[in-house]
Amino acid sequence: MRKKSIPYEQLAIIYNQVMRHVNYSHWARYIAAVMQKQGAPGEKILDIGCGTGEFVHEIGNLGFSADGCDPSASMLKNAQLKNPTRKFWLDQLPELIHTQPQNYATITCLYDTMNYLQSIPVLLQAVQRVYEFLLPEGLFIFDVVSEEFCRNYFHEVDEKEILDTKYAYVRESYYNKAKSEQINQ
Repeated sequence: MRKKSIPYEQLAIIYNQVMRHVNYSHWARYIAAVMQKQGAPGEKILDIGCGTGEFVHEIGNLGFSADGCDPSASMLKNAQLKNPTRKFWLDQLPELIHTQPQNYATITCLYDTMNYLQSIPVLLQAVQRVYEFLLPEGLFIFDVVSEEFCRNYFHEVDEKEILDTKYAYVRESYYNKAKSEQINQ
């Protein structure tokens, strides 16, 4: 019998194993290069949707000061363990009601977090809210998964893996072209 839970609360236990294909070090170097090229007005970063703090850790290794927020307490617990000197708190787009004004030079929102914003009004609300936390000339760097990517890599895909003696995971994915909607279970 499957049990429903808050998104990512149960996944936090195995998230880093499931996401091991992501080269966080490469992403950190790329974001640092974008910041340098675009003239980010400082080194203070907020990572929205920070998950287990892998990006915060890697960008910190490059000398940046990064904090993070995420809607999953379990993910944040792992992030804090990995980055004990950094600040993490519960929050999410579009509201960011628990995020305190810090005047960030750069705000990142990586690994598909923006894809959870499911309408243009909600997306605009999120961008406006992010803007309120940026220094003048600050940068908002985010990624999104395209419809083409969903059709090519997540339509009728089943992944199954035994991770160790305690954990296994199954993900069933399909793309509903009529609704432009990616479904993962």
